[in-house]
Amino acid sequence: MSKLVDLVGKVKTSAQAKRVCLALAKHYGATIQYGPTSATVKTLAAALDAIGVKDRETFLYNCAITVGDVIYLPFKLGPSAWTPAQQVCIVAHECQHVKQGGDAHLLFWLRYFTSKAHMAVFEVAALSAEMEVYWRLTGYLFDAKNLAASLSWYGVGKKDIAVCAKHLAIVENTLQRGGEVCDQIKVIAKALA
Repeated sequence: MSKLVDLVGKVKTSAQAKRVCLALAKHYGATIQYGPTSATVKTLAAALDAIGVKDRETFLYNCAITVGDVIYLPFKLGPSAWTPAQQVCIVAHECQHVKQGGDAHLLFWLRYFTSKAHMAVFEVAALSAEMEVYWRLTGYLFDAKNLAASLSWYGVGKKDIAVCAKHLAIVENTLQRGGEVCDQIKVIAKALA
């Protein structure tokens, strides 16, 4: 087993989660904002609602999104309906998108929004990070097939979802065998030290 498994139960409070989330954001050069009050997120939510992708209220209060190096969360860091582990997992997922965008944010988003296959590749990497963080913090693994199926709301097709499910099953196996798949864990461990 990896020595990082000792993170189980280490993020119990909202204050700990906030500290870890801010450390992740700083490490990846991101800022975190509360999405439901952001003009950017409100506009995006209205657009997604208008084209039938996602209900405005559901998007505002249940979905995180990253635009460039700004992570918009559906909750305020700290006390929230979202558990401390969930808060850290979502920020780790979004930090993966900041990392993917790097200095070429425009190219990243063009690929992301013009190709469902590219979108699936980007999302499966972020879901892998989310899966590992949840595993390291709680000792529980997400179901690979269910996690991959969550991509359907993005409009990702069945074939791409099946490929993502296979990738996430490999991640699941790697984690169960003590391997590591994302660098967010090192940032989290340092923030908790």
